[in-house]
Amino acid sequence: MAEKTANVNARIRKDIKDEAEAILDEIGLPRSAAIDMFYRQIIRCKGLPFPARIMPAPDDDINGTKDSKPENN
Repeated sequence: MAEKTANVNARIRKDIKDEAEAILDEIGLPRSAAIDMFYRQIIRCKGLPFPARIMPAPDDDINGTKDSKPENN
């Protein structure tokens, strides 16, 4: 007997979707498989499979900002 499936709907920024899907295409992983893997990791970790905390993000355009100058440390 076929396994039942469910749909997941999410609204995200188009540029984030496009960039992520380009990477998935390059590695040959369908987005449904990537989402399934993410959900399985949530189950396995009993939470997000990465730390969920506020971190400084220079040069991070995911947050809608882009730092054009690298910091000198």
